[in-house]
Amino acid sequence: ATADLPDEPGQWLLLGDTEGALAWLVLDDRLRTDAAALVAACKARGWRTLLLSGDSSPMVASVAAELNIDEARAGLRPDDKLRVLQDLHAQGRKVLMLGDGVNDVPVLAAADISVAMGSATDLAKTSADAVLLSNRLDALVQAFSLARRTRRVIIENLLWAGLYNGLMLPFAALGWITPIWAAIGMSISSLTVVLNALRLTRMPRQTPAPPTSDLRLLPA
Repeated sequence: ATADLPDEPGQWLLLGDTEGALAWLVLDDRLRTDAAALVAACKARGWRTLLLSGDSSPMVASVAAELNIDEARAGLRPDDKLRVLQDLHAQGRKVLMLGDGVNDVPVLAAADISVAMGSATDLAKTSADAVLLSNRLDALVQAFSLARRTRRVIIENLLWAGLYNGLMLPFAALGWITPIWAAIGMSISSLTVVLNALRLTRMPRQTPAPPTSDLRLLPA
């Protein structure tokens, strides 16, 4: 007798022997727990999110809806993805691309900023600007925050150095500050800049994400 295909979503495999069907096996991809945080971080910065997939299954739309992604396109070939990127560039948009497969290589190479997962193919890694060695999406969220903090610290250090030199140079030129005090002041200024930059090393610890796939067994 032929076993009926279960109604649950997923990729189903039928296990059987010469006497008939024994059980259904389902390979069900689960969303990473850090995927929602990544999409939320992008939206918090006012970014538009797109999901470009070569998969033609209804899971693409389901994943996009669950993660609150702005737009999802399924069944795309590598040249289709590249065409989407070119359309975005024609609209004057900057694109950050995150991918891991061979079919992502053209878009990774053409994007303004491209990031490959640690588990990506070698070709995808070499085409990307950065690689997530930890294979955690929250590392990319952390990179967003670190980039903003780095920019802020650079501006603070430039303002401090400009203010200090702008105030001290006239006094030094007039001879109101002796060389020894000028050297001490410059050392303190340099130390202040270094200590301010060291604040960037204080980053919160991240916990690893759990596995993203599930294997279930149902009787046939």
